[in-house]
Amino acid sequence: MRKNLEKGVLAVAALCAVFWGLQACRQLNPDPQPVEMTRIDVARALGRAHPSFEFEHEFCTVLSTLILSAWDESGDWKGDLQGDATAFAPMLLYAFAHDVQEDLLRIMADRTVAHEARMVNQCLLWPVPSMEVVIGFPALAQPFLATGDDRYRRTFLRGVRLGYVLARYFPGALTPFVSDRASVYGATAYLCFTAARMADTADAREEFVLKGTALVEQAGDECWDGEEGRYTHQNMLDWPQGTMMMALVSAYRATGETRYLDQALSVLEYMDRCCLDEAGGFSGHPRPDTRALSGNNIMAWVFLDLYEATRDRRYLERARRVLAWIFSPDLFDPSEGLISHHWSAEEGRAGYSCTGCNFHTLVCVYRYNTLLKQGLSRRDRPPQHLGEVAAAQRKIFSP
Repeated sequence: MRKNLEKGVLAVAALCAVFWGLQACRQLNPDPQPVEMTRIDVARALGRAHPSFEFEHEFCTVLSTLILSAWDESGDWKGDLQGDATAFAPMLLYAFAHDVQEDLLRIMADRTVAHEARMVNQCLLWPVPSMEVVIGFPALAQPFLATGDDRYRRTFLRGVRLGYVLARYFPGALTPFVSDRASVYGATAYLCFTAARMADTADAREEFVLKGTALVEQAGDECWDGEEGRYTHQNMLDWPQGTMMMALVSAYRATGETRYLDQALSVLEYMDRCCLDEAGGFSGHPRPDTRALSGNNIMAWVFLDLYEATRDRRYLERARRVLAWIFSPDLFDPSEGLISHHWSAEEGRAGYSCTGCNFHTLVCVYRYNTLLKQGLSRRDRPPQHLGEVAAAQRKIFSP
């Protein structure tokens, strides 16, 4: 009798949990109303906010193509091969919407984040994470970073704590999503440093900085190849190096310890020596004869991070060179209005593209132009502690 009662109580509790979860999902992602795409003139809007904008034609072409061909009213972008449109689209759309005062862009960003939140809530009910849940997770940080809206902040912080535990003690659970163990450590550490900027207490900020640096140190202990001057890899050469450089620069900015910056520059030296093409693109995805959009987006991001951390304009110029290669005929197809997935020596430009990787490029382009517009110089004092870093971040992607 008692066992039957316990089973009944558990069944009721399970049903209540499912009902609560479904209700939470519905509140976070209500039935969408159609967005009038024809009202968004990207070129005219960009011209109002940025009269001088490098890669203007390419930026407007790609964004217009994505809005017209890949947008879905649910916030789930079409043609997203790796689930990263969910992460990168809000980064761009929130910033662009604020600068050009375009509400429809903000609505698209809101719906994309709500789509990710709905999937995260569903994952809590059925804990089998998908590529889009894991790779799109940074979307939950964007409303707070861009506008101060903290609806998803606690969910993001809880998710980062869980991700830290998995990366620290069960990295194999995450390698299917990012290919290599060093990429797990680098990407999760970067999220920890992002969480530190979003934390609302000094103790929480310190907690996330310690978590981020612990993962950076773990990557050094387990994955660093001192003879080659790079992080080990089994699947992709470029992702482990790029994500770890992002984490190392973030560790430097959060702690002021120059050894992290030195390590990042050591990895960059390897990438320059072994993977850099004269045209400005980086190879290694996965073979030395293949240059992928995703890997080069990461390298552009690394150079922008290095510029913010050091105020050395050479890194800003290097970011521009990578972006110039991305928009070269090797990858960019003007007739399609999109950037191809990769270029290889044998096959040339790939015949397909990824929505998320295209948004990743647009984020880098917008970030590059925003930094250029700010007119920072090497004489500026680089931010050394977390408070200054948070302030610098909000100048770029927030009101």
